[in-house]
Amino acid sequence: MSIARARVKPGMATRRHHLKGVNEVYLITKGRGKVEVGSAEPVEVASGDTVFIPAGSSQRITNLGKTDLTFYCICTPKFSQDCYFDEESL
Repeated sequence: MSIARARVKPGMATRRHHLKGVNEVYLITKGRGKVEVGSAEPVEVASGDTVFIPAGSSQRITNLGKTDLTFYCICTPKFSQDCYFDEESL
């Protein structure tokens, strides 16, 4: 398992990506955003929400608020750069 803290500035989004062989949970700690996972409808999230992202699922989170969106990325098994695939550069 690994845990990282992430921050997305207002009006910004993470790059669309997926993690090969790694499940991920986002634990939103501050702000408001929209999460896109796989082919599911986008979901709005806010402080206290959690999002499960199955291994291999395309994902992106967008900050919808006027302050930073912060969240923990909890990965099992442990994240490594080898599992990260940037779908926007393909």
